[in-house]
Amino acid sequence: MPPYTLKDAARLIERAIDGEKLHFEWHRKNRDGSLHWDEVYLRRASIGGQDRILAFTREITARKEAEAALQASEEQYRSIFQATSDALILWDSTGQMVDANPAAWHMAGYSKQEFFSKPFHEIIHPDSMDAYNRYRTKALDNKASSMEIRAIRKDGTVIDLESRSIPMPYRGQPHLLSITRDITEQKRIAEELARQREVLRQSEKLSAMGELLASVAHELNNPLAILMGRTALLESKVSDEAIRSDVQKINMAADRCGRIVRTFLSMARQKPPEMTHANLNQIVTSAVDLLAYALRTADIALVMDLDEDLPESLMDADQIGQIIINLLVNAQHVLEECSPPRRIWITTGQRDDRLFCRIGDNGPGIAEEIKPRIFDPFFTTKEADIGTGIGLSVSQGIARDHGGELCLEENEQGALFVLWLDLKLSDKPVIERPGADGTHRNLQEHILIVDDESEISELLQEILESAGLMATRVSSGREALDWLENHQCDILLCDIRMPDMDGSALWRILRQDYSDLAAHTAFITGDTLSANISPFLKETARPCLEKPFTPEQVLELVAGLTD
Repeated sequence: MPPYTLKDAARLIERAIDGEKLHFEWHRKNRDGSLHWDEVYLRRASIGGQDRILAFTREITARKEAEAALQASEEQYRSIFQATSDALILWDSTGQMVDANPAAWHMAGYSKQEFFSKPFHEIIHPDSMDAYNRYRTKALDNKASSMEIRAIRKDGTVIDLESRSIPMPYRGQPHLLSITRDITEQKRIAEELARQREVLRQSEKLSAMGELLASVAHELNNPLAILMGRTALLESKVSDEAIRSDVQKINMAADRCGRIVRTFLSMARQKPPEMTHANLNQIVTSAVDLLAYALRTADIALVMDLDEDLPESLMDADQIGQIIINLLVNAQHVLEECSPPRRIWITTGQRDDRLFCRIGDNGPGIAEEIKPRIFDPFFTTKEADIGTGIGLSVSQGIARDHGGELCLEENEQGALFVLWLDLKLSDKPVIERPGADGTHRNLQEHILIVDDESEISELLQEILESAGLMATRVSSGREALDWLENHQCDILLCDIRMPDMDGSALWRILRQDYSDLAAHTAFITGDTLSANISPFLKETARPCLEKPFTPEQVLELVAGLTD
């Protein structure tokens, strides 16, 4: 009904005289200047035989103010309803959609017309249909509820939604308002954080076990060092070919045990990269030794084609071994889900000034859609309790730190990874070993061996003397100092963990009182996992030979200490 003012009164009266019955509202200004609303009924009537104009008025100011407030409230509600980023849908008591805001159809990827014309249950992912039906039942009962469901967008992508509903009267009838939010990215971040927490938990677990592992490794490395060294020396002493063959088998078994222990410790050890000259074939062999039992019990055949002419190159052998192990473990997990025959092959070689190692399998390969993401941190297709999604990412980082690259190559069947490394040739000196006739270099160096394990020190002494060197044994740092008061030596080989006076205490005295000998000192230990060993070795910057060792490694260590 249009509002009128007193200026319109003459015209309205003329219309009433003409017989029109009028009903209108007007704004009235009081004497005090305030404005009020009146509702007016105006018509012509015959009173006492004369035509009259009757006007009936009623003040409606309060009603008009209430209507204005209601209109403003509805406009505000509509503005909020349309602008909110959450999807808002209004349902009636029969479960029919009454209204929805733009966020609802944008979230589903539809236009407004498509969204309202499409049956809503077709948007729900089949995995969430039961949860949606329970949610809808509560809605029809006019009960508040909440849920997480998965939905399918128009383009086919699956999204995770969090929805809650509240009863809401609308136009005098009970309705339900559902408020829905897209939590797809939120859930992805939560899953990624969970993976990171699991990685951290594993790291903390390994750190807590560090001291125990160090003790176990020390106890295991000593007898392994004795076994490897003694069998190597025994092989050069016997002439009976049958006995020599048996000794070689024992030596090979002991050497394999030693490689397994070293590989395990290198994986558990947390230390900065240490670039030394190493042979890629030996790294591959050590990794295979560590995983041989798991591969064999999984009925996986391993085919190795290693280039025997590969030169040594500068690299961190522990980190490169970690790459090889990661690739082999990944291939094992994939093949365990496949029917036999199962096969992994490893090839090493050299191309120009680069070394390469190829590791492939006859599994199903890597799906095209995930190939661009396989090196992303925390991306994995494995179950949460099997993989963390960091193996390939870390491996690629190690390869690039070495100036190389880890990449996925096209293959007719299965996955094929190739590790490329720049070749940096070794120029380290070589000590000659005694020949079959017992001849050797005429070396004159005198070496002092400091080790509380008598069998280890005896073994070292025999290895050195077999190469023409002079060697003396003592069992502690204090005995070494007592000996040095009356004797001289050219080289000192020292264990680190010893009673009475350990290697670190002896080193500090040597550096102060025997500086020339300190410059020709090296350490031999099987306890590199101990928290205080690695910082000590870094502080001294002296060579260190890890147990178990071979006679060749001992002599190579001595060669590096000889002027």
